Amino acid sequence: MIRDDNGCLLNEEMHVKERWKIYFESVYACEDRVADDNVTAAEYMIDDGNESEITMDEILKALKRMKVRKTSGYDKFSSEMLRGDGGIMVSLLYQLFNRCWKSRRVSNDR
Repeated sequence: MIRDDNGCLLNEEMHVKERWKIYFESVYACEDRVADDNVTAAEYMIDDGNESEITMDEILKALKRMKVRKTSGYDKFSSEMLRGDGGIMVSLLYQLFNRCWKSRRVSNDR
């Protein structure tokens, strides 16, 4: 069960799934703009045959936007660790992200 926006419990499977869908759409909504385009990142991700790869510059910009002095997540990597290694991590992220992008798959390993 889960609560809706008004605090009422939802217990029908269809309503629960819809509520989770709405919740995650709001959590992962992206308002960032893709460089040099007037489309949102979410629109860019739509399969339109665009096979361009993720650039090192995009990764560096994203890392610079990450908040610092925050607790690391499940992977135990902090933003400082990702940003402060002289580019080795950026190179590894570049390889990983582009492999995922081209295969359209993300590992579920933890």
